[in-house]
Amino acid sequence: MALPFLSEYDPPGSSEGSLDPLGLYMLADQLAVELVPAVRERMQRIRFLTAIAVGSMVTEGVAENPQHGEVPPWQVWEWLVVEAIVRSGVGDQEGVWAVPGTSVTRNALSKLNCIDSRSYLKTPRVFGFHGVYKALAVHSGLVDDRFRLRDLNGQRLVEAWARDRKQRDFGYEHPLCCKWREAVERSLRCRPPHTKTYWTGTDWEELAEAFLPNSVQNWERRCLRDCLLNRSEKPLNALADVWQLLETAPDTDPGDERNVHFRLEEIAPQHAELLRTIRCYERFARLLTDAFEAIRHHASTSDGGGLDLALTGRDVLIERTAAEMLPAFVDAETALSAFHKDVMFALRFERFSKPLTAAELALELCRHHEEIQQQKSREGKRPWFDRIGGSRIQMRHSYRVAAPPEPSDGYVHAYRTQPIRRFLGDLS
Repeated sequence: MALPFLSEYDPPGSSEGSLDPLGLYMLADQLAVELVPAVRERMQRIRFLTAIAVGSMVTEGVAENPQHGEVPPWQVWEWLVVEAIVRSGVGDQEGVWAVPGTSVTRNALSKLNCIDSRSYLKTPRVFGFHGVYKALAVHSGLVDDRFRLRDLNGQRLVEAWARDRKQRDFGYEHPLCCKWREAVERSLRCRPPHTKTYWTGTDWEELAEAFLPNSVQNWERRCLRDCLLNRSEKPLNALADVWQLLETAPDTDPGDERNVHFRLEEIAPQHAELLRTIRCYERFARLLTDAFEAIRHHASTSDGGGLDLALTGRDVLIERTAAEMLPAFVDAETALSAFHKDVMFALRFERFSKPLTAAELALELCRHHEEIQQQKSREGKRPWFDRIGGSRIQMRHSYRVAAPPEPSDGYVHAYRTQPIRRFLGDLS
């Protein structure tokens, strides 16, 4: 059974996937999805769900430009919202952060005085706010997968947002909705499409202030909390329990997810099997990562002749890892079988399923890294080191590290505690 390319799992340009030298991220991300469906690590400000819902009403019925089908109406709406935040200057205020696309927008406005597909994000369907928050917006029933407003939850959120803004009659024919829709249509008609509004500074400020990520008000806050914490419709599995833990135990460090999961298991034992699986997989991932980092350090500090991998068997950390690797592999494979991920794990990490000496582990780790890099695209990516004969390697300059790795029991990967903490902060 051949493994698929890593790029089929990792979003294009994903920092987690592209800086994953051992192919560990994919399974960790799948376990995180099991724990908290639809929430992604790059999510930071919950109010972009509102911008998506209102935008779906604004762009309802707007026809695409047939000559530029790569620019859908929702994309133009995103341009306008981000441009408004940049133009109005409110993006520089305290509390306004994590707005996707602001840096490229600022650069585009200084050169072109508008935004178009060439000047905006290269992969907006991944890194724009529609791309980042789409999974959660769809799962919460706000929009469908084409960003069309869903009647119940989507309409409810738009009404809550409008009520806070003293515009309870906001709808498709409301003057503000019409003004924003006209701006989207005008921008789409341009050749090529780009933002064109004839707006004054007041108009830009109006749009920016409507969706500032730190300005959620009462009715909208209640509606967004209900989208996240509702256990009856499409619950987000452990999200409500993690939320409760962070809300009731202010001393909880969301960066120490291993400890968070121990505490979560105490208050919500229904997640125990999944949390144990995550711990087993992270133990295996930690051993592999620390050993690779030790090799990386030795190769970085070796002389011009490179590093003989056979000599790394003298490293205490690699030696300890070799002794613990096989039981860690067995534990992880057994735990993953409950979630039908053991076959993929065994295929990817088969070379670590047998006893290895420290020197053998170093050799296998480097071979594994080379295979993982080759799987990252159809053309493959270069390993972080060059082979210079036999078991000797030389670390490429951009991947050299001066300090040896610090032994750790912490997780290698993230499991959504941080975005939940940020959502909690915005909705408190």
